[in-house]
Amino acid sequence: MTPRERTIQRVHAQYWATFRQSQREIMAAIWRNRFVAILGARQVVGKTTIVAYSGLTLAQGVEVDGRTLAPDHVNVISKSEKHSRDFVGRATQMLAAYRLGVSRGRRRQDAMTDPDLGSLSRIRMATGRELVAHSGNPDAVQGMRGHILVDEIAANRHRPEWIFSQAIATTAASSARKFVMIGNASVRGDWWHKFWESDEPEWCERRAGFTMLRYTVDDVFGGILPPDIMQIKRAMAPADWRRWFECEFVAGHKKALLPEVIEATALGNPRCTGGQVVIGIDPGQNRNPTGIVVARVGSFSCHVILSEYWHGPTHQSAASLDESWMLAQTTKIRALVAKHRPTRIICDFSNFAATLGKALQTEFGPLVELIATTRDTRQRRWGALLGMLTDAAISIPPGAEGDDLRDDLARLEIDESRRGNSKFYESGILHLPSSPDDNGVHVRHCDIADALLLCCEYVHTPRGGDFVL
Repeated sequence: MTPRERTIQRVHAQYWATFRQSQREIMAAIWRNRFVAILGARQVVGKTTIVAYSGLTLAQGVEVDGRTLAPDHVNVISKSEKHSRDFVGRATQMLAAYRLGVSRGRRRQDAMTDPDLGSLSRIRMATGRELVAHSGNPDAVQGMRGHILVDEIAANRHRPEWIFSQAIATTAASSARKFVMIGNASVRGDWWHKFWESDEPEWCERRAGFTMLRYTVDDVFGGILPPDIMQIKRAMAPADWRRWFECEFVAGHKKALLPEVIEATALGNPRCTGGQVVIGIDPGQNRNPTGIVVARVGSFSCHVILSEYWHGPTHQSAASLDESWMLAQTTKIRALVAKHRPTRIICDFSNFAATLGKALQTEFGPLVELIATTRDTRQRRWGALLGMLTDAAISIPPGAEGDDLRDDLARLEIDESRRGNSKFYESGILHLPSSPDDNGVHVRHCDIADALLLCCEYVHTPRGGDFVL
């Protein structure tokens, strides 16, 4: 053995004794198996330490279980390159212990690292192998060589399936190359949850080749929690404790708005004076009613003048009946236009009831704006609405007149299974759930709330008056 190899083994033996039993079990599983998935309690498992030390030993080679791991390139992938650098930085600190065993007088071939190549994102070992930090962009993953260690695949703003496919394909060059995923519990319904717990044959087959390791806080501490961890448990909500420390996948949808935020919309009589009046229309068809909102908007404030559900046919009817329902809606909108003199009618143009928008455009011409609703456009409108609700800059008529709209707002949900780093998605995706109408026949999809979101297309426009509380 060379002096470097003897130093590696000696320091490894000493370093190995400093790890918790759970950490040693996880790293041993990484060294022994080709494909490994790890679900660990937050902070207490020591994810950064595990990934950094595993990557370090795989890059420089170490003898374990009576066999020597051949050194190879190691790629660490996290939700951003900045996060991946944390693992490289931790590995750099660990390398300091190995360097202590090599005197300055040793030849370059006995050094631990190559002094001519290194950065915040990369360590080049003297063996010529590199430990490299990457972002989670699938394009960055493509073309890698060596072992792949993926951190928090569920938290990445890119689709986990793309990252998974590109990363695992990298190991095809050699059966000795490893693919490791490590992370915390996420939410039910997302990719990481399905990989761990789905009973569908596809997912059962996909994880069959993986060594699956789950370490809760009780596994780490043997069921007796230290006082500082108990203090955290008492401070956290039960659902959050189960997710972050007991590795339990939690519900992906949660209520988007607190009750007190919705109740505040009916307090007092805030007025948006000088703003323009707009009509938001979410067309319905058959069992889905139409949602209508008339509101005065401007300078990121909003005063809802009217909000209504319009119930139409409950089944796929004859063409003549469909036309009569279209005529009835057009007649009602004509009356609203005559009464409120809107400057804009915004009609959703992305569903099967888009014929209403065409009929309105034929009658009212440029007054009508047909807008398709996509996930991105809805998220943008939601950002404006949430800002006004938080700032108490929106008013809804008190009492029964505004109850339907407040009920819709109370039903809005956030899908946390599809979070991302983008400002649009950092708090999850807005979800409009369906629910039976009070008449027991129609099905609502938060249609009035969706119509209010359409009105938010113009809340940024200036207004002449002030917002009076």
